[in-house]
Amino acid sequence: MSNLRALRKKLRLTQRDLERKTGVSQAMLSAFENNVGGLTMRRILAIADCLETSVDYLLERTSVETPYPRGRQTGNLRCLRERAHLTQFGLEMRTRIDQSKLSKYERGEALPTAQNAAILADYFRVGIDFLLDRTDVETPYPPKTE
Repeated sequence: MSNLRALRKKLRLTQRDLERKTGVSQAMLSAFENNVGGLTMRRILAIADCLETSVDYLLERTSVETPYPRGRQTGNLRCLRERAHLTQFGLEMRTRIDQSKLSKYERGEALPTAQNAAILADYFRVGIDFLLDRTDVETPYPPKTE
C-alpha cells in the first residue's frame, strides 16, 4: 500500500529496518506495499504501532497519518452491534461475515481479516481502529481523497 511506503520513506526506514522492528518479513512488506499480498491484522497492528499511525491509514481508508488517541474501553464491536439492536446472526445477514467469526471477534479470540474489519467498520460507520479497541474515537478520520 502506498501509505505504508510513503510513511516508511518519510521516516527513512528500509523494508529491512521495518522487518527488524516488527518481525514482518521484507517480502511480506514488499508485497503489501505493491498491493500483491495481504497481511494479517496482527501484522498490520504491529506495523501501525511501530510507525505510530492508524490501521485506517495503513489500509488507505484515510489520508490522515496521525494516529487516533489511544483508547481504554474494550468490546466496541459488541457495543456497536447491540446499539444497532442486532444479534450476531442479524449482523451476519447484513455483512455476510459468519456468525462464528463475529463471536470470536467480539470475545477477542481472533482478529478480523483486513477485509472483514473494513466491512464492519463501513457497516457501523466507524474507524477500524475503534472497531479493534485501539481508540475511543468512534468517528473515523475523513476518508482518503484521491
